[in-house]
Amino acid sequence: MTMLRHIRFAIGLPPARFNWTSKSARLSLKGKIMFLKSIPPVTAVIMALSPPVLANPWHTFEVAESPSAFTFLTASDIEVNGDSIYIHPFVSHGYIYPSGTLVEGVKGVTEVGDPAFPSQVIGTWSSVGWYVSVSGKAATTMRINSQQVFKFENGDSLITFGPESTQPLESTQRVVTEGTGEFEGTIGIMTQTLLDVSEQLSNSISFKMPSLGTGM
Repeated sequence: MTMLRHIRFAIGLPPARFNWTSKSARLSLKGKIMFLKSIPPVTAVIMALSPPVLANPWHTFEVAESPSAFTFLTASDIEVNGDSIYIHPFVSHGYIYPSGTLVEGVKGVTEVGDPAFPSQVIGTWSSVGWYVSVSGKAATTMRINSQQVFKFENGDSLITFGPESTQPLESTQRVVTEGTGEFEGTIGIMTQTLLDVSEQLSNSISFKMPSLGTGM
């Protein structure tokens, strides 16, 4: 809603295309005006300037990584300040589920990498990233960064970049860099939480980000 429309509503003015010939519409407008006359002017101004309240202020969903899709690419070493830095790139793929699907150890993929609950899948997820550590000190210096792409079945998409964790229930924050559809123009932070790691080393991950998209 634009600022002008907020102010029109707050002071009781009808919308630009108000149907003056409709008796029910005129009665509805009269009721709104009577209500607005009963509240203090300061309250009306606050109502005009306040953004609309969203029914769901968060986007939440979960990803089940396919064990058959995770692949390490050719590793390399570079010299930085006398240390040998080990860089091991990888690619991965998985399925997006509604939040609450992957609870209490529930696996979202089969052993061969197919979705365990095909009817509940709402999109696909892919990741390209890097394991980076000081050679010989991986246990204390390991860092993981990745670019992730979320493609939803309704045509919406998201791209994020940031760190990942290998510790269950530990959260990291990622930057939302691009979106389409509902997410077009979204700039903000997405929280990623590792839910579980299966015996096949495939992850179950939850994601959460504000719905108040642009500029957040």
